[in-house]
Amino acid sequence: MPKAAEQTLHILLLDDHSLFRESVSRLLTAEPGFDVVAHCGTIDEARRN
Repeated sequence: MPKAAEQTLHILLLDDHSLFRESVSRLLTAEPGFDVVAHCGTIDEARRN
């Protein structure tokens, strides 16, 4: 397997619609190579993470 395919992409989702954030988070978490570390509704919340 190529080295790039072995790496994990760590993601912070930022969107003001909680249902959208949760849905995207679940989709990405189910895929190999993605790690959703947090999902936030505001920029201030994202900065705290």
